[in-house]
Amino acid sequence: MSYRLEILPRVRRKLASWKLDDYGDGVLVEAYLFLERLKETPWDVLQRSRTPFDGMTARLAFVDPANRLCEHVLIFHVFFGMDEESWIVANAIYRRRVL
Repeated sequence: MSYRLEILPRVRRKLASWKLDDYGDGVLVEAYLFLERLKETPWDVLQRSRTPFDGMTARLAFVDPANRLCEHVLIFHVFFGMDEESWIVANAIYRRRVL
């Protein structure tokens, strides 16, 4: 079953404000591709957590291909829609770690 994905406008604004493409090509694209996976296989990307958000989260962490000492971590707070056919991305956090 394929679900509908709704990314709230404030989350899109956050993603844009972080200027993820400044860190190299593909970081922002990788984030949106990861969220698309939520539509097809939510059980692969969702986990129950208490921090940084209490509820369902989807966590993406990957090493920057241009700088192997840099890791990008994005955590999305996700809700199941009232229509039981959609996932709503309600919030996000981004951290960039350099070793």
